[in-house]
Amino acid sequence: GATVTSPSESIDIAPTILDWIGRPAPNSMDGRSLLTLLKGEQPRNWRNFSYSELDFSSPVASTPWEAELGTGPSESNLAILRTPRFTLVEFAADLPPILFDQEGDGVFRNVADRTDMAAPLAQLTRTMLRHKMRNMDHTLSLESITPEGPRSRTRYE
Repeated sequence: GATVTSPSESIDIAPTILDWIGRPAPNSMDGRSLLTLLKGEQPRNWRNFSYSELDFSSPVASTPWEAELGTGPSESNLAILRTPRFTLVEFAADLPPILFDQEGDGVFRNVADRTDMAAPLAQLTRTMLRHKMRNMDHTLSLESITPEGPRSRTRYE
């Protein structure tokens, strides 16, 4: 009967299932278990935003969005960072960012070009970059072969 307001993402589902059955999530998984939140507790270092990516290309032919924006397959994607107040959309292509302010007109007005939004835009862009850097491919980065044998470190402690 409780409501959880902490941001979660679809990438948290598999680690949650693994945690539920007593298995650790591999370091290559970006998500985190939701079980602690479901028990009414706040996990240590939980995210305060949600992040998602969208690829709007097609392997067969250009999509209408590619045609409209003049993008190719490698640059036809975007990333979205949502905080309680802001939603930032950044494109791989050389397109301007889109910034929505929930305290203003919400998703009805892009405020990225407003001078009073320069600081929040810069901070959100840095948050997005840091998120991408922290979630690089960890398939092998936390594994090591030593004279004493294999050693590994879990991604989320």
